[in-house]
Amino acid sequence: MRYIELYYSDTCPNCHMARKLIVGMLNEKVLFKEINVGTEYGKKKAEELGIWVVPTLVVDGEVVMEGEVDEKVIAKAINVTNENE
Repeated sequence: MRYIELYYSDTCPNCHMARKLIVGMLNEKVLFKEINVGTEYGKKKAEELGIWVVPTLVVDGEVVMEGEVDEKVIAKAINVTNENE
């Protein structure tokens, strides 16, 4: 099972786009958690991983996407293929 965390801010339009893409690709083999960097918990977790940009996608403890929303990176992280390719 993959563990995916999305570090986001409420005021970030790209964060909302990333969330929408991730939720649309989720399957039963993925555990997904959203972490708001605007909260004390979120700030602490982001600092532990050296995250300073949102959205940031973390898969199994490793940062795989920062700042930009890349549908291919998200699909690979979740282990699904894009039907349009």
